[in-house]
Amino acid sequence: MPIFGSMKLDILSHSLRIFLPVLILVAFSFLTTAAAEVYIDKAGRRVNIPSPPRRIVSLAPSITETLFALGLDREIVGVTMMSNYPEAAKSKPRVGNFINISLERVVSLNPDLVIGTADGNRKETVKQLEGMGLPVYVVNPGNLSEIFHMILSIGTITGRENEATTLVDGLQKRVERIISSLNGLKKPQVFFQIGINPVITAGMNTLHNELIQRADGVNI
Repeated sequence: MPIFGSMKLDILSHSLRIFLPVLILVAFSFLTTAAAEVYIDKAGRRVNIPSPPRRIVSLAPSITETLFALGLDREIVGVTMMSNYPEAAKSKPRVGNFINISLERVVSLNPDLVIGTADGNRKETVKQLEGMGLPVYVVNPGNLSEIFHMILSIGTITGRENEATTLVDGLQKRVERIISSLNGLKKPQVFFQIGINPVITAGMNTLHNELIQRADGVNI
């Protein structure tokens, strides 16, 4: 073989050794990006979420309960202190309480999705986690209808649309059964206590007030 032909082969072989790993990395990055979906959360933010996410951290007890109800037991890798329902939630790693989230603890769990709530989690927490490259999807249900919508949204971003639809249908039927069973009964006067020091109760335009009214009660 002519010497120049041999040199060309050597150069080509050397170039492949250098650039092939780079090409593989670029291709892998492209595939990873292509497997992600963009969603708009309740804070109006665009969030890139893997499809489906495999490691989820919940920043509120209600979110934790929803995730378990959708059959995402294995995907849940972190929850907050007060996440005690269902029973399996008690064995999940803790990332702090509802308001004070440990950023270090969240990052150490290597989540590919964090779900928080605007009504409780600090905006600073969401921004800091987002700045660390973690996708944070924010929910903000204010009434029963919005809770159903939250369940459907979480079902969508986690690839559990069918489970979410089934869950919401069942919950809506339960509400309808309760309402129909209360027809003609006397409306009880209700005091719903939320806090003790100071004493705090549920006012108007709250989820608690809506539930009391749907249960045919009168919020005093």
